Amino acid sequence: MSICFKDFYLKNLIPSRISKFGVCTDTTVSPAPNNVAGGGALCYDGGSYVYTLRGNGTNNIWRFDISDNSWVSMANTPNTVSMGGALAYAVGIVYAFRGGNTNAFWRYNIGTDTWTTTLAQPVLKIDAGGDPLCPDPGYAIYGLRGGSTTSFWQYSTLSK
Repeated sequence: MSICFKDFYLKNLIPSRISKFGVCTDTTVSPAPNNVAGGGALCYDGGSYVYTLRGNGTNNIWRFDISDNSWVSMANTPNTVSMGGALAYAVGIVYAFRGGNTNAFWRYNIGTDTWTTTLAQPVLKIDAGGDPLCPDPGYAIYGLRGGSTTSFWQYSTLSK
């Protein structure tokens, strides 16, 4: 789930369906371009867009335009994303866990539509239940390893 100040978006268990909920209204928005499954994830940029990993062993990422209720395909992730795939947004960058019991941690530059591997890879492999969270606006991402563990770590978005 990704939360914004007025509305939040929830990935349903129904493939390719994402719903928007708000203080006064609940509406279903335009369906995702394809089915979303294990490793599917959402993050909100704080403005106009919601970024979505398809998961399910694919490398698809889409951007949903909130005001236009439309989807656009973005540059594919460097590798496929599986269970444990997750997203977080900070200052023009989307951070992604690959999941699939790997330690792959990527940065997506929205302005250039390009992916890079971060220099700081999590020591532990991320599995189902792994998830990043970015509570410090632009400065830190906190991650859970998942896979029925208690592992928890912090990544500074100021490092590259």
